[in-house]
Amino acid sequence: MSNPDDESSNRIEQLHLQFADDIDTADSIIKSDGGLVKWVQDLFGDELRLVGVYNQNTFELLYATTPIYEQYTQQEVTATGEEFVLSDMREDAYQEQLYHLGSYQYAVHGFEDGQVFRIPLEDTTGIVISFDRTADIPVPRFVTELKDHNKVVFQ
Repeated sequence: MSNPDDESSNRIEQLHLQFADDIDTADSIIKSDGGLVKWVQDLFGDELRLVGVYNQNTFELLYATTPIYEQYTQQEVTATGEEFVLSDMREDAYQEQLYHLGSYQYAVHGFEDGQVFRIPLEDTTGIVISFDRTADIPVPRFVTELKDHNKVVFQ
């Protein structure tokens, strides 16, 4: 029995990480990526680092470069997913109220060597894409094209 005073009992359940290549199709959180990975690969080429999808409790990697597998442990990828996926999901409604700029559309996190995009599709589903810092993209147009092109079908 959990202690109601225990801070961890009030946290969202830990994000489950899975790699599309390592699971049965029936265990995937999507029925189809609808060509998303190929479209993003064609767009970014060698600058693409990672493509993933998420729902309320699972982060599924559809594509990751070899350096991603070499640089990060599974625990680090899970922690990164929790930070970019779960923490941002909690903030969407708050940020909409705070900024008075309309509905929340996407988050971009820029780092010295790369960028990470989180694009919500519904309240609890979305796409995470990471690419090298050298990728030169117009952010709003990319997000619009991604959403227009998106044919991901969740289970």
